[in-house]
Amino acid sequence: MDKLVSVIVPIFNSENYLQQCINSIITQTYKFLEIILVDDGSQDASGEICEKAKLYDSRIKVIHTNNHGVSIARNIGLEYSKGELILFCDADDYIHYDMIHIMVRTLQKNNCDLVICGRTNIKQESYKPIGLGYEGILKLEQCIQGVLCDDRILGSVCNKLLCRKLIGEVYFRPEITHCEDTFFLKEILIKKQVLTAFCIDRPMYYYRQSESSATNNVLKLFDEQSNLKYNNTYLKMLKKFQLSDNIQKIVQGKICSVSIYTLFRYNSILTYECRSKLLYYIKKYIYCYFSCSAFTKKAKCKSLLYFCGALIKLLGGIIRDGKDSIC
Repeated sequence: MDKLVSVIVPIFNSENYLQQCINSIITQTYKFLEIILVDDGSQDASGEICEKAKLYDSRIKVIHTNNHGVSIARNIGLEYSKGELILFCDADDYIHYDMIHIMVRTLQKNNCDLVICGRTNIKQESYKPIGLGYEGILKLEQCIQGVLCDDRILGSVCNKLLCRKLIGEVYFRPEITHCEDTFFLKEILIKKQVLTAFCIDRPMYYYRQSESSATNNVLKLFDEQSNLKYNNTYLKMLKKFQLSDNIQKIVQGKICSVSIYTLFRYNSILTYECRSKLLYYIKKYIYCYFSCSAFTKKAKCKSLLYFCGALIKLLGGIIRDGKDSIC
């Protein structure tokens, strides 16, 4: 017997792409769906698009709320959902017409808790397919490791079909504004003693990458204390969860690699305080990162180049403008 799949779509001002997203779900070859559209206080035509879609497909439920952010919108979707299986899809993304069918059959055939597929990145209408590079079973420790540091598996919930029993009472935490997906996945995985996940190499989730400017992005990346918000999330993982030595080292390495990349990319527009915090965590965890086998040699080489580039920029600032001006 087919299992009911609840597809949860959090929506905020997504009128440009929402119809494509909805169409990709209602035309799935797997028909036993409930489609929960959570309009998170949109100020454009997104709410109207949802209401019109509901008239044409009885499987669609529309929930309108005040704007509280993607985490609360997803939590509302989970609360209203009835399916044994859960799939998340962001409103500006879409999915392959056979994605749910393939993932459900894979889950049933392999008696899994979780199925993961590849994705295609879309940027300025260019398409970059990214397979998982592997097809088969992942055990619990491998799955946690993949969520944390494999850019193909990702820390996103959107390329994953999850059993409701796996989620249990876990919810998205609205106070976490960056890497909230990774934290959610980490929390549900860390509670499991035994887990089986299955990787499907094929890219079936279409992820649209935003085109926000670097200046706008950097203002949102740091909190009022000049801490990188991504690092705040990873530090909270270290504090909240009982992690194995291996996973703890991966989280610490992730803090280092994210700090290096941010320092390199946004060096010219960072404040002294932001740079200082990034350099502090790079220094603290750089050994963890470069000694951890979970990160590939290619990733480490790239990080090393980024770090050298950032240092050159910092030294250039010292020579050009004097010590105080670089910070």
